[in-house]
Amino acid sequence: MPLQTATVFNWALKINGTEVTDPFGGLNFSHTISGFGTSGVATGQFEFDLYDESGYYGMALLEGASVQLFEADNRMSPSREYYISSRSISHKICHFVAYDRMSFTDQPFKVSGAGVPNDDGRYYCGNVLSAIAAQCGFSSMNPTGGGLDLIQFTAEQLQDRTCRDVLEMVAEAMCGVWICDSGNSAVLSCLGATYDSLGVSDSYTEIDYQGRQQITALMLTNSDTGKVVSYSTGAYGTAIYIESPFVGGTELDSVVWGRLQNCVYQAWHCDKALLGGFIPTSAKIDFGGTELLANNVNLAVDSTGIYFSGGCDPQDESQWGYDDYLTRKKLEADKLIGHTKITNTGRIVFVNKNK
Repeated sequence: MPLQTATVFNWALKINGTEVTDPFGGLNFSHTISGFGTSGVATGQFEFDLYDESGYYGMALLEGASVQLFEADNRMSPSREYYISSRSISHKICHFVAYDRMSFTDQPFKVSGAGVPNDDGRYYCGNVLSAIAAQCGFSSMNPTGGGLDLIQFTAEQLQDRTCRDVLEMVAEAMCGVWICDSGNSAVLSCLGATYDSLGVSDSYTEIDYQGRQQITALMLTNSDTGKVVSYSTGAYGTAIYIESPFVGGTELDSVVWGRLQNCVYQAWHCDKALLGGFIPTSAKIDFGGTELLANNVNLAVDSTGIYFSGGCDPQDESQWGYDDYLTRKKLEADKLIGHTKITNTGRIVFVNKNK
């Protein structure tokens, strides 16, 4: 379908809630989710330029100030809030870089906010996430897949960690990625149950479909004990690996596998599409009735509308790697080779078979 000319839009930019009256442009939003989206924290970015004739924006203390883009005639919802991180100035043009609320997770986690541990000396994941929400200013923290209630942290796992570190531990175990939605909520978008938010495009360039991959195997390794649990449908496909203290012989193993098995990942790319509004991280886009999940997103905004480019990158076909890894695990975990074996801790032990 050929790209069509859009309606003229009237954009308003607000910094700390005050509308900017100086000329602005170079409006660009972006975010990237690596791989299949099986771990990590995704932070959205907003870049823009201001013509600073008076020198005010070059001198003002704006680090951490909120910034948001609105359509002045209310033809669509505003962008989510971003927070200024840096600026550079050249020939009276101030270039700003801002990030969404996920950038607040780099602060040290306050264990005291998670309340009192249970009788086993562990902290429930729900309490830990509530503490992170309070620290970082999220309105809520929600997963798209079940299993959070099966995660409990030891005090040692929380000490000397940033909030981002803790969120990454949860994401790795749950096989998902943390994103920020339009309401400043943190959402754990789990593979196989991705965040259900939809953008729409009726005008776009050709979509380059780059292959589909079906998940048919899962290997979970407990990073504390070394215990390995694996699942497979028996069919050729793609394997997912998880290494975490919360999986590998725990109840969470089957929960994650139940969500992942036979999940299909579609790789694709579109050079340019006109969208009807802003989209959050990990959103689906409806291209004339075909919905595609977009992990890598760039939104260029001008007076004619919001233009998307991006898609989902193709990933390695790793089933053979999974088979090789299983073989290595069989060799390394208490497997007797001659008179030696390697324990789960990696220690080489001599075994006298004559005794």
